[in-house]
Amino acid sequence: MREPILIAGGGIGGLTAALMLARAGRDVRVFERAATFSEVGAGLQLSPNVSRIARGLGLDAILDPVLGKPEALVVRRAATAAVIIEMPLGDVAERRWGAPTWVAHRADLQAALLEALRGESGAQIETATTVLGFAETASNIRVRLSSPSGDHQAEGQLLIAADGVRSNIRAQWIGASPARYSGFTAFRATVAIDLVPLLLRRNATGLWLGPGAHLVHYPLRGGALVNIVAIVADARAGEGWDAAAQPDEVMSHFADWAEPARELVAQPASWARWALYDRSPDPTWPSSGRVTLLGDAAHPMLPFLAQGAAMAIEDAAVLTRCLSDPRHDVAGTLARYRAERAPRVGRVQTEARRNGEIFHLSGPLALVRDAGLAVIGPGGLMARYDWLYGFEV
Repeated sequence: MREPILIAGGGIGGLTAALMLARAGRDVRVFERAATFSEVGAGLQLSPNVSRIARGLGLDAILDPVLGKPEALVVRRAATAAVIIEMPLGDVAERRWGAPTWVAHRADLQAALLEALRGESGAQIETATTVLGFAETASNIRVRLSSPSGDHQAEGQLLIAADGVRSNIRAQWIGASPARYSGFTAFRATVAIDLVPLLLRRNATGLWLGPGAHLVHYPLRGGALVNIVAIVADARAGEGWDAAAQPDEVMSHFADWAEPARELVAQPASWARWALYDRSPDPTWPSSGRVTLLGDAAHPMLPFLAQGAAMAIEDAAVLTRCLSDPRHDVAGTLARYRAERAPRVGRVQTEARRNGEIFHLSGPLALVRDAGLAVIGPGGLMARYDWLYGFEV
């Protein structure tokens, strides 16, 4: 019997890799530490570089009833609500980049991947199972697992670590090198569309720029919900991405913003706090022998380009293609995967950090930023993202 490919982590990246590899004829085993796949998380922006991948997997047919399809990106000034620039999305973006712009609830995308995986006989998902460590042999890899039934092990051809920014596998492999706290905290919530101020109740992604903070919102689940992400400078490093936060704390960061922004931020009855961590771009992130990294385990990034999930999905597509090439052994294939991905994800990491600085400018520098956006106009802004959204695996 052929040995499977082992995947640590059943998040978006791990499940996408499992689906693509199964459809390429490989057996896969996914180990997810959570006992169930739940409604944890909030919205995800699926830009054209990954919506084309999702569409190629047939996920659009599953997701269509719950997808958001924004028609524009509207950038506003925090103090006045004035529109700085409006960039078209919808049909205009699809004609330019060859694929649509979608937004989705993370749980909906995860559910779609799980539904698609149920039809793949070569895919096995084991929940409540944590990968504790691994050992390579000359012919395979063995992982140590912990589950409610006790500790045990599994063997496979190779191991893909898709276990997040605090990856156990990365820590074992290259030692403790914790991700860097960025100095930013994101507060996340969703609200019913009828609670949203009328000015903002449109099929568009909103981006508000203010001193030391910015605000993002867009419709989800066919327009029934609106996802809100409020990102602020915060000296307190936290752990996790789903800690509870008090509404008053979130509101305190937006007290001087224009009324529609304050009204929107006042609506959620509860918020989740997400301390934002990333790593500096690293062209030599580990990929050797029979182990490789995928998504946040390899290249955590700030969400200021909305590309965290997107880069994990791209990773899965590139890794699957590399593994489908019979000219290389496992080690050579994984090295090729890293060589392909490192320059692109490194650029995304760098640009996301840069956006964090630009979004939060104040005083004269903010005025220069706003004037520059007005000068380049919608077409110029779209051209700036050709490298990102026009990418095809």
